[in-house]
Amino acid sequence: MVKENAAEFQQYLEANEELIWTGKPKQGIVFRKVDYGLIPFSIIYTCGTIGVGIFAAMMTEIYALGLVATPFVLLGFLLSFGRMIFDAKYRAKSVYAITNKRLMIKTDILNQGLSSLYADKIKNVKLKEHKDGSGTISVIEGHKSPGTEQNFAFGSWMNVMPYNSSPFFQLEFIDDAQKVSELLMKVKNQHVTSI
Repeated sequence: MVKENAAEFQQYLEANEELIWTGKPKQGIVFRKVDYGLIPFSIIYTCGTIGVGIFAAMMTEIYALGLVATPFVLLGFLLSFGRMIFDAKYRAKSVYAITNKRLMIKTDILNQGLSSLYADKIKNVKLKEHKDGSGTISVIEGHKSPGTEQNFAFGSWMNVMPYNSSPFFQLEFIDDAQKVSELLMKVKNQHVTSI
């Protein structure tokens, strides 16, 4: 599977770096566990907002009052369907790679470009496997890189947090997730430095 997406990463390879694996996430609309609660809620929210807008316009005979509900209706549609469409487009533009030195994720949406995590920075690899063998691999970063506090778009509140142990990278909905997870652990273990 290396040859399939290899061209996406050739320009980013360093000296003595070789592609070991490349892959793409599952394509199309994918339902996650959160959707089973969020979709019914957002449909009820949207219908309720439409109903309130219509009721307010009819009771006051000021039909422009119904326009006040428009942003809330659009938010309901975004929660119901827009989120899943954006997620599908994001995964369609994402490609993953594992080299002998690092993990790379390339995304061509919103100009995100390439993100990489070197093997010596990987603290843990967690696998959530599905019945069909596909799954999501969460890669936990174990060390702060110098200056990472300034790289967060959410502001300086991240500075007060201890070493962040939330998933730094996720390889979502990939085929043969168990094999890819084992491969990533092998790359990680080759780069472990003695304490």
